[in-house]
Amino acid sequence: MKRGWLHLFTALAAATSLTGCQELNSFFPCDGYDTAYQTRLVTNGQLLSEVSSSSSSFPMALVLSQTAVNQLFAKLADTAIPTLSQDASLLGQSLEVSVRPSLPLLAVGGDSRCPACISASMPFSIGLGINGSSSSFGTGRLSAQLPIGIAADGDRRSALLARFEESDILQIDLTVGDAALDSYLDLVEPIAAALVTQYTRTRFANARVASFGSWTVGEGAVELAARGPIVRPESRTIVLAMQSNLPTSSGLAATLPSTLPEGAEMGVVVRLELLEALAKRIGSEEALGATAQASGDAVEALGVTLESLRSSPTGGVATAAKLWKTDSYCGSADISAALSLSFDPNGVRFGVSDVAVTAGQGSGLLLSASQSLASAYMGRLAATLAVGANYREVLGGEAGTAPAVETFRADLDAEGVSVYLNLLD
Repeated sequence: MKRGWLHLFTALAAATSLTGCQELNSFFPCDGYDTAYQTRLVTNGQLLSEVSSSSSSFPMALVLSQTAVNQLFAKLADTAIPTLSQDASLLGQSLEVSVRPSLPLLAVGGDSRCPACISASMPFSIGLGINGSSSSFGTGRLSAQLPIGIAADGDRRSALLARFEESDILQIDLTVGDAALDSYLDLVEPIAAALVTQYTRTRFANARVASFGSWTVGEGAVELAARGPIVRPESRTIVLAMQSNLPTSSGLAATLPSTLPEGAEMGVVVRLELLEALAKRIGSEEALGATAQASGDAVEALGVTLESLRSSPTGGVATAAKLWKTDSYCGSADISAALSLSFDPNGVRFGVSDVAVTAGQGSGLLLSASQSLASAYMGRLAATLAVGANYREVLGGEAGTAPAVETFRADLDAEGVSVYLNLLD
């Protein structure tokens, strides 16, 4: 790209009978260009001092279906659920009541007393030993409701917690499998109920359903943190309000679908303004890093800054950026491009088209003859936006393993990007 600029300036010198760098420099004075460029980099790279705690106004959201909640919750650190037992006696007989719980199945929403709760249903089997001889007694099911919450989860992560220790046990049903054992029901029932209640409240206390991290991008200074959660019983979904230390307009809120599309298990909704702030920050990091690395070297100071991302009437994204040349033959040029969205099971992509130079100042007036720098920048911008939209920083359950996902659908509208996913394991 450097050669392209110099070719243009050499042609201009020949056409105007200018000779030498001094004449060209006076033709394209540099007063103020470097200051303006550096100021724009600093402005574009600004971060907030803290991440907002609000769950009512936010630039990004994760929407989890009831199916996704259960798939993530099932990733336990220890999958071996023990058999619980207690000794008893009846009419001189030595008895042992044993209970084998299964993993609770979660449902979004509670009863009228706690609609923002989640419900849990835990089946279990019951054994009864009589004078050392064991047999199957029957089955049972515990029904409960419990609150959920968000808590910090290590370095730069937030966890969605199911607070089983605060669970309200709604009902425990027992079914005797052998009519010959009906006479033991009054003894077995309270023992089994006490065993499963105690186990559920202790084993799954503050159970981690999933955790969520920041984007893995750039220098790692950009943060994301989950807030809420927002329980939507009518659609059986849980919404996590994602806040960032990237600056966005006050009062901004993600436009959330009332339900997930049929067949989708998880949604990522990102406002266009947040993607713009992310791209500005990453572009600033790259430019300032390159400047520091090249300090003292004889390099040509060419740079690009993102100005804006806006939805276009055609359904894509209209992009505005500015090219800068600040060391000699100085100038700037305004460039534009159109971005479109496509996807496959591996994720979304942004395509670039219609790259154009729309205006110029100083030597930037010559850029219409050479757009390779503008096109290269737009390609990098599209890659950064794809990282922001393809959010994958979700770890499942206590084990903290990343679930395999595939992209089910992706939409781009005036508000931003919505990506819908399915969990594969």
